[in-house]
Amino acid sequence: MRELNSPDAITELVDAFYAKVLADDVLAPVFQDIDLPRHKPKIYTYWRKMLFDEHDAYRRNMIALHQTLHSRHPFFKDG
Repeated sequence: MRELNSPDAITELVDAFYAKVLADDVLAPVFQDIDLPRHKPKIYTYWRKMLFDEHDAYRRNMIALHQTLHSRHPFFKDG
């Protein structure tokens, strides 16, 4: 197991995560409309902000952006 102690480690983790997600029959459809080569660099910078306090790297509202995705593909259904 590798520590998340560098930008390279974050990149490897995110890439491995999406490889598994895209191979999963349930999760893959949630990500089918996302341009991952364009999106993953944003995820890398988000995690650099969270883990290394690089606040200038990521300035977006991640929760608000994902609410739209959730409205199209909810993980949890009411009722």
